[in-house]
Amino acid sequence: MQSWIQVTDQVCAQLGATEASRHALVERTVRFLLLHQAPADFPSLVDLEDVLAAYPESAAILGDAAAEGPIG
Repeated sequence: MQSWIQVTDQVCAQLGATEASRHALVERTVRFLLLHQAPADFPSLVDLEDVLAAYPESAAILGDAAAEGPIG
């Protein structure tokens, strides 16, 4: 199973992520999604804009893209 996480420049700006923290943002997105669904249920392409729309609380949680530690 493989999924790609799509992160646009606009979403990075919205969440305060920089180019340097983009990878951390992707990792946090995956950890966040794992709290809500099984990996087998991930689509092949996960658009971060869709995650933000589906989970209103995700912007606050993912906004600190450089943060370490647990999510949830």
